[in-house]
Amino acid sequence: MVDSVKFAWGINSVGQFKHVSEVPNGNDCLCYCIQCGGALCAKNKVQKVTAHFSHQVDCNCVGESIIHVLAKKIIEDAANNGDRFYLPEMKGVVESLCDLDEIHSLEWNYGKKYLSNYKAQQEVRLGDLITDVLCIDVDNNEQYAVEIYRTHKKDDKSIKSFKTQGLMAVELDLSDLRLDISREELVSQVLVNAPRRWLNNTKQKSLISATKNELDSIVNQCNSRSYSDFIKWFREQDLNGILSKLKLTDLRHVERGIDITGKSISYPICQEFKITDISEIQYPIKHDDYLVAKIQINKKSWFDIVFIIGKKADFYTLDIKRPYVISEILKDDFNDYMFFCEAKSIEKWTIELKRRARRELNSIISNNNSYIEAFKNISDQQRINKLCHKIGVPSPIISGRYSVFQPHWNTCEYVWKALVYLYFICKHNDITTSSIAENCWFSALLDLPNDERSSVQRSKDIYYWFDKRLRPTGLVFRRRRLKFEVNDLSPLYKNIRKIEDIL
Repeated sequence: MVDSVKFAWGINSVGQFKHVSEVPNGNDCLCYCIQCGGALCAKNKVQKVTAHFSHQVDCNCVGESIIHVLAKKIIEDAANNGDRFYLPEMKGVVESLCDLDEIHSLEWNYGKKYLSNYKAQQEVRLGDLITDVLCIDVDNNEQYAVEIYRTHKKDDKSIKSFKTQGLMAVELDLSDLRLDISREELVSQVLVNAPRRWLNNTKQKSLISATKNELDSIVNQCNSRSYSDFIKWFREQDLNGILSKLKLTDLRHVERGIDITGKSISYPICQEFKITDISEIQYPIKHDDYLVAKIQINKKSWFDIVFIIGKKADFYTLDIKRPYVISEILKDDFNDYMFFCEAKSIEKWTIELKRRARRELNSIISNNNSYIEAFKNISDQQRINKLCHKIGVPSPIISGRYSVFQPHWNTCEYVWKALVYLYFICKHNDITTSSIAENCWFSALLDLPNDERSSVQRSKDIYYWFDKRLRPTGLVFRRRRLKFEVNDLSPLYKNIRKIEDIL
């Protein structure tokens, strides 16, 4: 026998459940084990030991189902005696956001707290399962399946069966009760105090749905007040104050192409939008969830502006073919209105902007290409005349050693040095001699030979010019190898008096 198990309940020969304190001591108790049916011996007069039953014959019975059996009987007797059986509490909260992102909530709860006028029957078959106790509310004939949890909770399959049958089901948790518990305490735990939970409550969905409908009505009223408050605020504001808050994102586009040298060239274009006037605001016909007004953009055309409260512009598709503006209205931490405006139905504007950008880029490429072709087909004297005019210095007569034609440059020294000064030194902070020697635009402009030997020789010429002539003047500094840094504080930076200053 397992001596450590001390249980206080047995059943007598006429089927009555007896507590050990209610029967004579010893074998004269005439009680049997509720679980295994073995004869019991009452030990209710042992000093320093809690009164309990023990089996008269050694066995492996541990009495775990005793509480389970007793609980079913207690519920059945309570129904017959009109004693209350308490149901689990069930409540929750439904939350919703209004248009201004403020949280609104309502609590719902299942109001029935106990059964009082009811019938109870043990071990009732309900479809494919047998419930421990089935209680029937006499007042409305509603059924409540009561499951006793002592060692095993109800599995998911059984819970699903309750839901499929649309049956109210409660689980009573008696897993922590001692086997030597008193009668009064056991009755109190079973009927009132022990933890209990709903396995299925058929009223839950309808309660939540009704509460949600009520909350939706509250939120709708709140949203309606928000629009009314906004109109009141709008009418009290100075026009310039409102216009300062309404800002539109400029329409931008970058067009890209390739010039005659194979170089990628781009042309960014921007259409600026500024709201310069606004009309009175009003509700549209048949709609109460947005407001409409007229705005003037860039002091020219008038367009519709649609005001909506909250961040929901993406969910609005208005049947407006012409361009319009939609503005989300929010509140900041200081309860002041903020506006987030976006232009809609502007596909034609976008197409026109792209067309303008393409036209301008083509013009730039054409002019660049024309300039290259024209520059290639004029004499060195004409070239230096053009370059000196652009630099802003007198044009020299090409003579002396600077007039010598160099094959790897395909021009004289006057021309290529003026070009490097004008288009590289005066336009870049860092320059590398090899990159200048291999530059596609530079090569196309002078129709330079593109073999490696010529390119290396050009890089050397530029290097020695920078290092021996320009570095001592402070116009450039050598950083490493073929790389130089331009000093924009040098007197020669964009400010030479004659072309010979840099030769």
